[in-house]
Amino acid sequence: MVARYMGHKDTQRIIDTYGHVLKELEEREKEKIRKVLDEFK
Repeated sequence: MVARYMGHKDTQRIIDTYGHVLKELEEREKEKIRKVLDEFK
């Protein structure tokens, strides 16, 4: 449904196109978690 709405044939096309953005967001969130956990050391 989302893939069609965005004009893509399937979800794999979305992943191929925007996957790098998801990885960047994931890394930012991991870094935030690391900073919080470092405060407990």
